[in-house]
Amino acid sequence: MSRLLTEDEAKLYAESLPNYRPNPQTVAQFAASNFTVIAGPAGAGKDTLRDNLIADYPDIYVPILSTTTRPPREGEVNGQTYNFTDLEHFNDALTRKEYLQVALVHNQQLSALHISEVQKLNQIQTGLSILIVQTEEELRAYHPNIRTIFVAPPSLEVLKQRIQIERILDSSEISRRLTAAKQEIAFALGQPHYYCMVSDGVEHITNVAHSYIQTGQIDKAEDERARSILEKILESLV
Repeated sequence: MSRLLTEDEAKLYAESLPNYRPNPQTVAQFAASNFTVIAGPAGAGKDTLRDNLIADYPDIYVPILSTTTRPPREGEVNGQTYNFTDLEHFNDALTRKEYLQVALVHNQQLSALHISEVQKLNQIQTGLSILIVQTEEELRAYHPNIRTIFVAPPSLEVLKQRIQIERILDSSEISRRLTAAKQEIAFALGQPHYYCMVSDGVEHITNVAHSYIQTGQIDKAEDERARSILEKILESLV
């Protein structure tokens, strides 16, 4: 059964995980896949974009789910939201080096991307994975041809509204998410290979994302508009 880590367990993983590397076969299979990362701060609209791409093009796009050792939250479904697992099974795959990356999150849970998620793709399908920018950077070292979309909210005000609507959060959690947003936005603005796009219309952003994933062509005006908004949000968060 999935659960939160104890303090001692978290300490052990914090010491060992920086040395983790996937096995060569895992890397080779990943590098041969069609893989797109959807990144952005919490509340930007990442899940909406992924779900609409899959709904509009079910034969092309497949969700790539992360594995986690934490218990499911209300509304989360195993195999649909995340792959929830217990520490025993997690450690077995870790020993076999079948995870593409592994992270200790908030000193209370392990999060990873298992190669089996990539193996389910056929040659014409593209995997869509919602990841933080630090994880995207790790994966890009193994698969330089990853296409990365960074979703920008229309404004800081909209971002705050979406964070609060997502679930009832206390002030400390909202502050944590805004701090994380600041870090992710700052990182994204320094990445010329990120395609930034604004989530101010579901149909629009879905069409823009689909075109990019299929062709690799970036609409410079869209990217510049999104980056301008992100810069304003970052200035407000400083």
